[in-house]
Amino acid sequence: MTKQYCYYCGKELDERDQVITEVPLDTVIKGEDGHKHKGTVIVDRTFHHNCLVDFVKVKQKEEKDKQENSDWDAVYQFFLHKTLQVPVGSQEYLSKYALNRLLGLRVGKFMQKGTNTRCLKRGYSFRTILVCLKYSKRATDKALQTVKFQNERHKINYIMSIIISNIDFVQEKLQRMDRQNRRIDKLKKEDANRKSKTSKELHYVHKGKGMNRFDWVD
Repeated sequence: MTKQYCYYCGKELDERDQVITEVPLDTVIKGEDGHKHKGTVIVDRTFHHNCLVDFVKVKQKEEKDKQENSDWDAVYQFFLHKTLQVPVGSQEYLSKYALNRLLGLRVGKFMQKGTNTRCLKRGYSFRTILVCLKYSKRATDKALQTVKFQNERHKINYIMSIIISNIDFVQEKLQRMDRQNRRIDKLKKEDANRKSKTSKELHYVHKGKGMNRFDWVD
């Protein structure tokens, strides 16, 4: 019998301690147009039971990191081009000071001091920061038009003060919206389960010759 090895740890599998599950793999596939494209295929892979648990945790963290990086890029681009009104395509980037002020929001401080700001529970998520930037845009646009800034740092601090004044309000609104969405999802799931249970338990069987004689049966 061919030996099987765990997809995660690479060690040999025992029949009593293995589980097969579907795993998405990035690959290159040929499209209908004949050209090759990056894509994903679903394949079966075998794991030790404990290794599958670890594998799922690693993949969940990778997805969370990927989403966090995407959210941070959206924050960066919006702050640069929409909030500060730097034209798209220019060679201008955010200063180190501006970067640290933005990342400071992520860790709940005036400025961030370390480089590890990803997936922390304290401070504000990049999603919240992005929504707050959009919510504050009318005020930041007005500030850029009416305030005489002493220097770049003064401008960044002024803009950030507007964002900070709004961010708790924005976070509260987002949290309320998330709670409402979770309640809706829960109700939909409960309703689907109830309908599924009813369809399994209740069947009509026509008995005898009478047109209205029906009994409930399992």
